[in-house]
Amino acid sequence: MDQFRTSLSPRNFGRRFYGCQHWSPDSDQHCKFFRWLDKNTCPCGCETTPIVWERFRRLVAEAEAARNEKDDVRAMEAEARKWERIAKRRAEKSKLALQIAEEKVCKYRGALIMS
Repeated sequence: MDQFRTSLSPRNFGRRFYGCQHWSPDSDQHCKFFRWLDKNTCPCGCETTPIVWERFRRLVAEAEAARNEKDDVRAMEAEARKWERIAKRRAEKSKLALQIAEEKVCKYRGALIMS
């Protein structure tokens, strides 16, 4: 079944056409039916094209910046986790050293009292 559509490509922005309802830019699983309804892009389409494409480019740039920021945040998070593990290991070592020192103090106190 064919479907009425509007082109969003820069060259034919706003032009209306009939095409297969199963068409998608990423798929070859559709019939080859295609027919333009308009001879040329309408004046409104010609005026709108630069505005829409500029907004599209800006949104693409914003999405790329957001992806880069997300990658940076993930790297920072991994670095923070690494330092957290190091700090926990140091704290455990310090706690163990404190226990050993306290045991030595008790042992030396006992030895001092016995002597």
